[in-house]
Amino acid sequence: MYSFSSPSSVDSWIISRLKREDAVPLTIMSMEYARERNIKPQSARKVLEKRLKILTEQGIVERLSSYPVSYKLKKLPKSFVLPSSKNLRLNDGFDLSLNNHNSKTLELNANSKQKLQELRKKGLRVITLANAFRQKGLLTAQHKHSIRPGTREHSDIAFLYNENIKEWNRSVLVFENDDGKFMKMNVRTRFNDKKKAFMNLIKGNKALDNAFKKYKDAIMITLTIPHIFPLVIPVKEGKRIVSFIPLQDSIITQLKANMLAWIRKMWKGHKIETFTAYEYHGDYVLHVHVLVFGIPYITDWSRKYGRKGEEALTYYSHKYNIPEGKGILYLCE
Repeated sequence: MYSFSSPSSVDSWIISRLKREDAVPLTIMSMEYARERNIKPQSARKVLEKRLKILTEQGIVERLSSYPVSYKLKKLPKSFVLPSSKNLRLNDGFDLSLNNHNSKTLELNANSKQKLQELRKKGLRVITLANAFRQKGLLTAQHKHSIRPGTREHSDIAFLYNENIKEWNRSVLVFENDDGKFMKMNVRTRFNDKKKAFMNLIKGNKALDNAFKKYKDAIMITLTIPHIFPLVIPVKEGKRIVSFIPLQDSIITQLKANMLAWIRKMWKGHKIETFTAYEYHGDYVLHVHVLVFGIPYITDWSRKYGRKGEEALTYYSHKYNIPEGKGILYLCE
C-alpha cells in the first residue's frame, strides 16, 4: 500500500507549468497564476514563493542562479510518477490515455487490428500489453530522442523500475489443479531473482563456450543507431494511445536481419551461427554486439565485386558514394 500524500492544487499547477519549459521566470508564473485564479499578481507571487520554497527543499524544483529569478522542474514527485490506483495488476491493456493500470485489455476494432498487423509485417514490434509501471515509463520515454543520466526523465524511469521490482517481490501466482487444490508461488523474473539472472548468465556462457569449441573462426560486429530515433512512438486510435512501437529495437533488429542475410549470401556454402547481446548506452541508445561464428572475416579481399570486377574497397566506395581519401569505409577483416 502506498502512503504518498497528494500534492496541493498550487503544487500541481507549478509542476504542470514547469513541465512545459526548461525554465520559467517567477514573474511570468505569477502573472499567469493571477490571471487563472483571478487574483492580484502580488498575491499570486506570495502564494507561489511559499510553495516553490517547499518544492525546492524537497528536491522537486530547482531555483536557478540566473536573473530574473527562475525555476525549473528537477524531478516529478512520487504521486505524479506512480500509477494512480493502489490495486496493481501485472497484465493490463495498454490504454495510456486513461493512465489506469486497471483498464481492461483493449478491444480493438477491425481497422485497428489490421493496422497493427500491417505494422508487424513491416518488421516493427508493436506491444499492446504493459503493466502499470511500464506504461508510465513509456509515457515518459516517448518522443525523447535520448534520455541521459542526471535528467528528470532518467530519474523518473529509475524510480518506476525500483517500484516495479517491489511490486513483483510482494506478488504471487495462484494455480488450481483438477482436484480444486490451490498452489501459490512467488513472482520471479530475471530482474528480482538473482538465481534466475545467474542461470541466464550461465546459459549464455555455455552457449559461447560450445560455439568457440565448435568453430575455428569468429568475428564480432557492433550495430548501433543515432540519437535521432526515439526509444518509443505511440500508436493511436483516435486520441487514445492503444499500443507503442519500441522504435530503436525494431530498427536495430531489422538492421541485424539484413546484415546477416548479406553475410550468408557472401559466404554461401558456409554454416554460420550467431550469438547476440543487446545493450543500452547510459543515454538509453540501443546497440547490439553480434558474434558471427563460421567465417574469418566479412569481406573476402581476394574476390572481385560488381560488373567491373573491382576490389572490395573501391567497389563499396563507389556503391555507397564515399569519396576515396575523404570518407572512411569500415570493412572488418
